[in-house]
Amino acid sequence: MAVLGGVLGLALVGLIAVAPRERPSVVPAAPSAEAGSAVPSLPPEMSVEGVYGRFSALGSVTTGGNSATLSVSRAGNLFLQTGRVVASDVFFVDNVPFTRWLPAGTHPVFVLHATAATDDRIAAAMIRVAPGDPVRWEAALTPGQNPSGAGPDEYYGYGVDSGTGCFTSAEAVEYLSNAGSAANDLYGDRVEKAMFPSKTEFHASAEIPVGDGTALNVVAFESGWGDGAYPSYFGLDSAGRPLVLLTNFRILDGG
Repeated sequence: MAVLGGVLGLALVGLIAVAPRERPSVVPAAPSAEAGSAVPSLPPEMSVEGVYGRFSALGSVTTGGNSATLSVSRAGNLFLQTGRVVASDVFFVDNVPFTRWLPAGTHPVFVLHATAATDDRIAAAMIRVAPGDPVRWEAALTPGQNPSGAGPDEYYGYGVDSGTGCFTSAEAVEYLSNAGSAANDLYGDRVEKAMFPSKTEFHASAEIPVGDGTALNVVAFESGWGDGAYPSYFGLDSAGRPLVLLTNFRILDGG
């Protein structure tokens, strides 16, 4: 299968107006409102600072007003040849890298699970590049995006159309852009086998090689409730150096 999304991949990236969240089908529907009664509204979303904190402060949360339990797993190790990092749909890896670079090297990727009964969702994915906790957060932007261009109910995010996002490197994107259909088909097959090995089995995350004879890879993960557009943020230390890059899949309720 061809995986470079072209128009589709690019069309999903940009300034996203924050619309009210819909309850996923796996969550019990709210009771029907009686005549004249108000329909319950969803809680506000958890901030990026709160989501980051939940990677260490596990326990109970709510998602769309319903209880869930948090856990963390390691999704894999991401190789960044130069430090140019990309976040995208795993099947449409044609996004441009963020303007801020991470240190070159191999870095662990962690995912935050929110589990209710047998339903397991990824609430956030995070690349850790240095120890310590961020003292401030900065929106992860691509060239041409204005940090002051987003209004109070807007954000910049990348689009997901397959229910699965990923972190990868600019070099992996360039490789797939230039490698031809056979290499792209091989990559697509690897994604399918890693994330969806059978009709009844799926994995929440996976590390997937890009090409043969290269160290390039992607680290893939389910994206919250599925398709949508999701913001990413750099967590910085007091000197402005990045410690983490976090994508928030917007399913955790704030306090």
